[in-house]
This record gives sequence, C-alpha cells and structure tokens, in this order.
Amino acid sequence: MFYGILKSTITYIVWPVLILSLLLTEYPIWFPYALFFCLYVTLPLFDRFKQPQLSGDLASLALLLIWLVIIYLSQYKLISSGTQSELSITQMIPFVFMTGLLGGAIGFTVAHELIHKQSRWLRCLGISILFLYSYPHFLISHLRIHHVWVGTTKDPVTARQGESIYQYIPRCFWGALKASWRLDRKLMLQFYTIWLLLLSSIMFVSGLNGLLFFLTQSLIAIIILEMTQYTQHYGLTREQDSNGKYESVQAKHSWQTNFTSTNVLLFNLGLHANHHQESYIAYHQLEHIEGAHDYPYGFVGLLLLCLYPTKWRKTIDPLLEPAAQSDSMSNVV
Repeated sequence: MFYGILKSTITYIVWPVLILSLLLTEYPIWFPYALFFCLYVTLPLFDRFKQPQLSGDLASLALLLIWLVIIYLSQYKLISSGTQSELSITQMIPFVFMTGLLGGAIGFTVAHELIHKQSRWLRCLGISILFLYSYPHFLISHLRIHHVWVGTTKDPVTARQGESIYQYIPRCFWGALKASWRLDRKLMLQFYTIWLLLLSSIMFVSGLNGLLFFLTQSLIAIIILEMTQYTQHYGLTREQDSNGKYESVQAKHSWQTNFTSTNVLLFNLGLHANHHQESYIAYHQLEHIEGAHDYPYGFVGLLLLCLYPTKWRKTIDPLLEPAAQSDSMSNVV
C-alpha cells in the first residue's frame, strides 16, 4: 500500500510541484532545456513501465485545477517579464519557449478536458485557457465541428493519409478558423474582440516586449497542439452510403496509444478513441478499447516522428487497414 501511494505521488504530484516551485523562484537558465529533455527524451523511455491510474472524480478535478494555477502563473510571469529591462535575450528565449511548451503539452490538454465538462464554470475556465494561447475558436472547431465531422472532408482537423505535418498545420489552422467563422460568426466576433482587448491590456501593462513574448509562446503552443491533432486521426475516414450519409463515429476512426507515462502526464490524451465514443466522461475514466488503431509509440515519440514525413509514412501508413488506405482522402494540400 505504501509503495502504491509513493508511486502515485511521484507520478502525479512531482511534475506540477517542481514547475510551480520554479515559477515562484528565479529558476536557473538551464531549466527550460532540462524540461525539454525530460519531456522529449526521458519520458518516452518510461512509457514501457506501468504507472498507477488516478481514480475518483475529486482527485482528477483537483489535478486539473492544480495545473490550471500553474498555467495562469506561467502566463503572469511571462507577461510581467516584459517590463524587466535587465533580462537578456538569452534569459528570455528559454522562458518563452518553456511557457509555449507548457501550453502546448499541458495547457491545451487541460482546456480540452474542461470544455467537455457539464459544469458551466469549468467550461469557462477551459475557455479562459484558450485565450491565454490565442486560440479561442478551438471551442467551436473542436466541439461543434471536429466531434461531428471527424474522419470526413468537413473536418479540417482530420489529417489525410500522405499529408505531412508541414502541409497539415497551415491547412488545419486556417481551415478550423474559417469553419468556425462560418458556423458561428457572432461568437467568433465576441471571442476575438476579447482577445484583442487582452492583447491591448498586455501591451499597456508590459509594453511591446510583453506582447511579443505572449504571441511567441502562443505560436509555440498552437504548433504543438496541431502536431498532436495530426496524430489522432491520421489517414482514417468514415465511409458514405449511396445517399451521401456518413457512417457513425466508431473506434476505428481514431488512433490510440496505451503508453502510460505520457498518458498520465497528458490526462489520458492517448486514449482518444474512447474519448470520441464518450466525450463527456472524465479523463481518468477513459480506457484502451478494441477496434481502434494502436500506435507503436506514446504521444511524445509520435510528435518527434512526424517531424520526419518520410519516416512517418514508412512507419505509420502500413498500420492503416487496406480499406482505410483505399478510402483515404486523396486531396493533399
């Protein structure tokens, strides 16, 4: 029992406590690089080891809120750094990079979990995170477009077979933006009016430096988000009947990764097929399900692999079923 408690504490508490403590102090300049090394080098190595799963709605919500505090604090420290003229460029680049990395890996994941909640105040907290990374239309594009049209040409988020990550990111970003605008112009105007007010406030408080820091970390976070979305439905499509009606969303229309270390850190983001089957259940209740496509790596390994399109296609395309390959979307931008 003691071993189980100790293991759970290390798994779920050490990361947020470490980052929170460093945000509250003047952390060493090497820390962002060490964080990157831990996330993208050492973490995949631990994916083969079984990790404890979080249980209980209260515990899972508490962990989300702990990370929410860290996200807010990281943004405050970043924006306030714009007024500190004594900081050199070599000091600021790592911090901006770390904040964007935190946003792409954790910020958007927490926001994604919260906007799926039934509670209105939790959804509002999720939306507030989206503003911190300059991507408020994710609420519309994810809930009202992606979950409805996943695996079809009407969903800009579904990556097409043969499409590289470098083709996908601009197509997905602008496609989601335009689709969200067409679907709900009123809400989009509200969202981006608030976002422009946020940018004006940052400019007023922290000057041009603070604004540039904020926009740069937003760009980094968005790129990591789009890389993640690229992997979740790559090459998978829904068939149409003779009347043009799409088949219902099934497990086979999503990829999943059952590598527990990255799933623990990313709130079971790898169990994506189950999420599309039951989008309103909490992350700690998601399970590995039959019928979905299984990746051979965790999310961190996949993000690194997709940077090399030839290697990606050579590794992943053979995992697609022959039917999925033949029916895959052919219009590669």
